[in-house]
Amino acid sequence: MAKPLTATNRHELIWEDPPAKYSQRARSIFTVEVEEALRARPGEWARIAVTKSGATASSLNQRYADFEFCMRRMPDGKGHGIYARCIGTDMTPSK
Repeated sequence: MAKPLTATNRHELIWEDPPAKYSQRARSIFTVEVEEALRARPGEWARIAVTKSGATASSLNQRYADFEFCMRRMPDGKGHGIYARCIGTDMTPSK
């Protein structure tokens, strides 16, 4: 007979919806102002943030099809620069 699931059982089921796929951090980096500035100069790279992790660039690439993002370690070794450029043709800022 299977052991019933309890709060002390390490295999306890928690019934809840998964969190949003994209972090709030990504949106706080890629603001409307940043988006408008990149759209004004399509094809040009700009560093939009310095973070402790490069995972944010991956999240941004999945979320914004009109833009390209990449991450590079900063020369001083303290963090990663998040770079972006507009590659799309739709010049209307997203909300």
